Amino acid sequence: DKVYMSFTIKTPTTRSATDTEGTTNSNANPDYEVGKDYENTISKVDIVLTNADSYVVAEDVEPSGSVGNKYIASFSSLELKADTEYNVYIYANCDAPATTKDLHATSNATIAEMTQNHNFWMTNAYEAKSVTLPEHMSIHTSPASPLNLGAHSVERSMARIDIKPVHKHDNYADNVYLVDSGDDEYPIY
Repeated sequence: DKVYMSFTIKTPTTRSATDTEGTTNSNANPDYEVGKDYENTISKVDIVLTNADSYVVAEDVEPSGSVGNKYIASFSSLELKADTEYNVYIYANCDAPATTKDLHATSNATIAEMTQNHNFWMTNAYEAKSVTLPEHMSIHTSPASPLNLGAHSVERSMARIDIKPVHKHDNYADNVYLVDSGDDEYPIY
């Protein structure tokens, strides 16, 4: 038997007040950068419910037809316990760990794989919300009546670094950055 759950994914949608739209975000607030649309696109989603006793990955996750950032996930009802609290972990554009949640786990994927356009890896791993499943799960055995897990904010796990040339030296190309060596006669480039 299956249990269906719905959830919404939120990605940053407001640009930093110090940022101006253009070809780069180099003038953005360094503490908050929302990225370009192609970096915040969600192409695939995994969802995991976990607590001290269990780790349950959804069998299937599909977008809800009516809302672009809403998804319906199916779980095996045999793996979940009613009236139990779970942490909700969202993995966008990547697979959830197969058997255990480890916030310090690494991947064998290349940086290029993790940051390709429309597939930047995103997660809520450091800000997972908890939910308590209802005592009676039988009313959520159809995708038409899923249990609502709420909205979950994800952020990119890899960042793009915007750079622009700030110094040109006669012996080097335009993309050279002056690092203050403290020695005006021999600056480091």
